[in-house]
Amino acid sequence: MFTKYFNYLSFLLKSTNQHGVHSPFIYQFVTKGLYKKTKSLPVLNSDTRLDKLPKKERKIVAKILSYFNIDTIYYNTLEKEETITKELILVYLEHVKNWNTTYLNTKHIILIKGIHDATENNKSWKKIICQTENIVTVDLFYFGIIFFRPKQAKEHFIIRI
Repeated sequence: MFTKYFNYLSFLLKSTNQHGVHSPFIYQFVTKGLYKKTKSLPVLNSDTRLDKLPKKERKIVAKILSYFNIDTIYYNTLEKEETITKELILVYLEHVKNWNTTYLNTKHIILIKGIHDATENNKSWKKIICQTENIVTVDLFYFGIIFFRPKQAKEHFIIRI
């Protein structure tokens, strides 16, 4: 429990808003996706796994799905036959340890829950940030987001929402 509070304090000290983002792709995502005001909580494709999330986390996931017009969500796995698609796919991982890049490409957005919940999760998240090429990562404290962007330099953003 203490680890999560310490991680949140550290997150607040390091995080920035849209003015600290120097990537046009992430700037658009933050300003038009994450910071977009909504009057009501959007429906999450009536999926019970996402409905069990706390309100703030459901709102974040709904904004991500809405901004990228994502209809397909895979949970904790992705098979080879699911990688050939023209639409964006959200791969929702409940734990950082489920991380596997074998079948992933630019049509996949990886959303990892609980990257700061435990010391082990935090270490695994930092390992992903340091070792993986061709990715742009966003730390939202509640979730880590990974975008595969081969034409963009490897970057990591810590965004306060």
